[in-house]
Amino acid sequence: MDDSKGIYAILPEVHRARDCRLYDRKGNRYIDLWRNGGRALLGHRPDKVYRELKNVLQKGIVAEYPSLYTVRLKKALRSLVPGNWEIRIFTTQDRALSVAMELFYQDRNVSIENIPVLEPFLYPNPKLADRVLNMGVFYRPFFSFPYQKFPLIVPVLPFPGAFAPQPLLIGEPFSKQVLPLDDPVSPVLVATLTRAVWHLIRISRIALPKWEEWEVRGWTRISCYGIPQFDRSQYPRIFTAFLNRKILIPPTPRDPLILPMEWSKGEKALVEGTAIELMGEGGQYGNG
Repeated sequence: MDDSKGIYAILPEVHRARDCRLYDRKGNRYIDLWRNGGRALLGHRPDKVYRELKNVLQKGIVAEYPSLYTVRLKKALRSLVPGNWEIRIFTTQDRALSVAMELFYQDRNVSIENIPVLEPFLYPNPKLADRVLNMGVFYRPFFSFPYQKFPLIVPVLPFPGAFAPQPLLIGEPFSKQVLPLDDPVSPVLVATLTRAVWHLIRISRIALPKWEEWEVRGWTRISCYGIPQFDRSQYPRIFTAFLNRKILIPPTPRDPLILPMEWSKGEKALVEGTAIELMGEGGQYGNG
């Protein structure tokens, strides 16, 4: 499922990271507009989140035993995505998506590629048809969308690493089925993810960055997210061209481009100027 793994063949070794910036061992700085698919939405070193990680580590409760942190995480998630949810916590996103597929398809022999969870960007102003309501949807922070109308929500949360636990929010009719139990997950990870959710809620209630100032030609901007509108067969070349300018865009067009939480005038000009230079006639990226 994850064709972003090819990024490791061409991305320089990352020596350190902070906010939306990556640094290699030579000191070169890269602007990260992928942010690990949204897991680093709030940056690569969110201080409040990492402070919680250190605090729980000091308590020694690292092993995958039951803890109060699971209850706290579910409370935070209900504040983030209001609704009458049954919530389960799984070890990985792939594991959560597999459970989603089982709920939708029961005993049918369905390919893993047919997991019925969609990006909300496909429906920015949805007049939701019945067939859409029967799908699941990824939750994207800062993106206003009627999530509560969908039976399954897979939140993409700002915990910078694929090792983070993955919640699954289950509504009707699936919530009435016999559901699997939570996976055993380290309290350290659950507590840190809980802190990330509350931090996200707090940021959402204050003034957000002025993403409307950005115009990255070739992408349509919705909130902080950019959706590619050009010929996707050109994407590998476009990805490489941006990387040569020290800009990391998503390695696959299925992931949205994510604008920074903060930026300099120079960084903004570099991203927007690179997009303009790569744009061919007629509003599409050319072959040059």
